Amino acid sequence: MAELAGNLARDVGKVRGAWVHLLDPIESDKFESAGINFLQFIDSMPMVTPEVEFREEDVQWMLVQCHSLIAITSEVAGRLGVESIQEAEEK
Repeated sequence: MAELAGNLARDVGKVRGAWVHLLDPIESDKFESAGINFLQFIDSMPMVTPEVEFREEDVQWMLVQCHSLIAITSEVAGRLGVESIQEAEEK
């Protein structure tokens, strides 16, 4: 779980830095807010040891906390996909 969270945090950081020029201003604001919320969520996660197991309620709470990041990522991916298809058709 910690490795997955670390990988996602790294990828969020990449988008917030190197790829921000691909985002519309409103997307950039949404992504910035979602990224901050996600990083705060990671910081609030309990340290998992082999003795600790997550309850179903814990997993559902984690999914809710990640919802805004998932939503803006899907929105941007959809827009960029459509733009890519349109560019390919224009060539």
